Amino acid sequence: MRKNHSDRTKASEDTNEFVRIEFMGFLKSLAKVSKMKMKVQDGISLNDLCHILFKELGEEFQRALVGSELQDPRVNSLILVNGQEVSVLKGLETPIKAGDTITFIPVSHGG
Repeated sequence: MRKNHSDRTKASEDTNEFVRIEFMGFLKSLAKVSKMKMKVQDGISLNDLCHILFKELGEEFQRALVGSELQDPRVNSLILVNGQEVSVLKGLETPIKAGDTITFIPVSHGG
């Protein structure tokens, strides 16, 4: 059976060209997706990626993620890069590359 060319392309795009971004909790509702892929320049900082997400997902998402006084998304969420919390890496200056998975987990939630 012959493989469809688009299947091979999709598989290579998933791992070689894109960053996977996952949203948990109420951030899923604000982003309107639980997961997305984004093509970014290798070595972009997490901070720059966040600003791209703010433009892409809108002001309401930005307000929910960024602490109003400190202007830091780590105030309102845990951010993981490949399963590691960014404070054990380089914080918002952590370099992001294709194939990485970035996860945003809100620290506030209903109970």
